[in-house]
Amino acid sequence: MSGAQLYLLNDELEIAFVPVLFGGGRRLFENLREPLPQFRIDRVLHSPDATHLRYVRQQV
Repeated sequence: MSGAQLYLLNDELEIAFVPVLFGGGRRLFENLREPLPQFRIDRVLHSPDATHLRYVRQQV
């Protein structure tokens, strides 16, 4: 099970986006199966080096 697939089991998720000048990125959320849990952005922190996003699971 990949790290991205483990998010299905969590109520919170934090991701840090860092700009990359060379090379490619990694797709964290591809090949996931339905039904997927719904998350909403709870907090965004910006800095010159990265953007930090905190997601929380939406209550159904």
